[in-house]
Amino acid sequence: MKPSQIYLAALIIIELVLSFYIYYSISTHMPFCIIGKGCDAVQNSYYGNIFGMQVSLFGTIAFALLFILYLYAYKSYKRYRFFLACTSIGALFSLYFLYLQISIIKSICSSCVIIDGLMIFIFVWSLKEFLKLRKYY
Repeated sequence: MKPSQIYLAALIIIELVLSFYIYYSISTHMPFCIIGKGCDAVQNSYYGNIFGMQVSLFGTIAFALLFILYLYAYKSYKRYRFFLACTSIGALFSLYFLYLQISIIKSICSSCVIIDGLMIFIFVWSLKEFLKLRKYY
């Protein structure tokens, strides 16, 4: 793996760990907030669940799958297209969650903002890597 690929994989692992820690902290009734105090309001809001599960658990599962997919796809242009599609869906979810915090819930969870920001960054980085791969194929 090239250094840029290792960094991208590391970012996905960071996302996985942060999501899991938030899930764990909610299940122990001790909300995790990196900065500030808005995390409890966001994580326990109506929008704190998606598809019948906590958003943090959904994120943990999604980032674990994304990491596995990245390990499978980073060498192949065709497989990387699917990985890029998954990161774009993740970035759209992140933008939606940021919108919810700002406009609907009217409370900001710093931990969630970091996770959402990193997901958007992962998408942009993945797009950049995809364009590099495309030159070779």
